[in-house]
Amino acid sequence: MSLNSVVLDPGSGEPVLLPDETMVESLEGVELTFIPEDPTAPGGASGNPVLKKTIAAGGIWLSTQRIVFVPSSETDAGYKSFSLPMSAIVSTSYEQPNTDSNHFVLDFKHAPGGTLTPGTRAELRLKGPGRGLLEFNDAVEKTRERWRYMSMPKEDELLDEEPEGLGADLPPSYGNRGPTPSAPPGYEA
Repeated sequence: MSLNSVVLDPGSGEPVLLPDETMVESLEGVELTFIPEDPTAPGGASGNPVLKKTIAAGGIWLSTQRIVFVPSSETDAGYKSFSLPMSAIVSTSYEQPNTDSNHFVLDFKHAPGGTLTPGTRAELRLKGPGRGLLEFNDAVEKTRERWRYMSMPKEDELLDEEPEGLGADLPPSYGNRGPTPSAPPGYEA
């Protein structure tokens, strides 16, 4: 998770794709709110932690590797972009409260020494016409599932690797390191 790390295309203002990255979904006219869990928590290494609720309007992009938010204008908190890799997403939810607008919630792991305080979560609200947040939530969940699947070691990779020291403390009759047992009586090779 990082603020101000996204490279934007000068012509379109959209994020430049990373190697092996594909754009999945995008929404314009959204509002991203950072809500700190504990506003009195110590700040990050940058010396400018986000200690209060911050709101910014802009666009959000979902790719095969990350979620990117780019505000329409620089925010009060001073950030120009927000990038959240799939590996940092802890959970997502679509909430429909009685007293507030529907919104998409992102809980994520925080970068040590980062600008956002630990426990900060992000809420996304739609502020204009177009595709809704429920569809965006579904797209994020499908993309996360695919990312997890693609990140898992494959079975043949696991079978090819034998951890060092496996069977070192076992007698030679265990496993395939010991002598081969002799053929049963009456068996001719």
